[in-house]
Amino acid sequence: MNGDIKFSVLVPVYNVMEYVEECIQSVLAQTYSNYELILVDDGSTDRSGIIIDQYSKQYPQIKTYHKMNKGLIHTRRYAIDQADGDYYVMLDSDDMIEKNCLEILYITIKRHNCDCVFYNRKRLIKGKYIGAEKHIKEEYLSNRSSIIRKALIDIPYNSFCLKCAKSSMYSKLDYSKYYHISKGEDALQSLELLSNCNTAEFIDNELYIYRMRMGSICNPIDQTDYEIDFTVREKCLQFIVEQNCFTEEDMNRYRDRYIKFYIDQIILAGSLKMTVQKKKEVYKELRSEKYYTDFLSKGLSNKNEVGTKIIIWFLFKHKLDTLLIMIISAYRYFTR
Repeated sequence: MNGDIKFSVLVPVYNVMEYVEECIQSVLAQTYSNYELILVDDGSTDRSGIIIDQYSKQYPQIKTYHKMNKGLIHTRRYAIDQADGDYYVMLDSDDMIEKNCLEILYITIKRHNCDCVFYNRKRLIKGKYIGAEKHIKEEYLSNRSSIIRKALIDIPYNSFCLKCAKSSMYSKLDYSKYYHISKGEDALQSLELLSNCNTAEFIDNELYIYRMRMGSICNPIDQTDYEIDFTVREKCLQFIVEQNCFTEEDMNRYRDRYIKFYIDQIILAGSLKMTVQKKKEVYKELRSEKYYTDFLSKGLSNKNEVGTKIIIWFLFKHKLDTLLIMIISAYRYFTR
């Protein structure tokens, strides 16, 4: 299928020689043909750069670039600067997209000529495909406040890679002070899209294939240190306040969502290969974070949101850290 919308598929590449070919092949297999694939090598030390160059020599729709390592945000912005499509699709180099991804996006966009399409994902775990964990209520919205509320509260993931946005929605913002951020960078850059989005289509199609890798952020138990950086969360909260579109109920639901995230961070810190004293120091620092003291500490409005993990939140809030660490050790043992 060919159409009058040109997509730019933007892929940051760093040390993924085991996976990058599958990623590229998933784009080459698209049933929609009007696209370009931009691959930006962020100073890889393995064969990733060689592999992507081999593909660009074979396929005219593939463009490759190489630069010094400056992190994921810089690499995404670099890719955006090279793109000349009408809409941009973000794809991580160890992930894939379904072969009809661009075709479905084209059909969806043509319905209302929308600024952005939000879509769902499936997971690839040890060679097995697993469907979406949560579903998206499908609808078209033409009010920015409604789009922001749905994007930040109702849809299950705020990933940059699950948004297809019109090129004009990307401005020349200076992200240089955020180049060090590796966790949550997609949420940070999504704020730019939400600021400029007037019309959006939300679809439940699982167009993205997210690969869950051993040794990734999802499996960090061998780490011996915990990095605390809530810059992105604080920036998101600041954005919500500035937009002034959340009701009190919205804010409670948003807080519940990120208390759930915070609990996951508490469990993570308690699971790492650190001494008990070091874990207690991490918990003390987490409790001193402005994001916690000014926002999360107000508490859950719906305790069902976190289920049985409510005990983790209770122990953390009441500074019962020794018992908390013991509970987490038991929790990890029975859920591994």
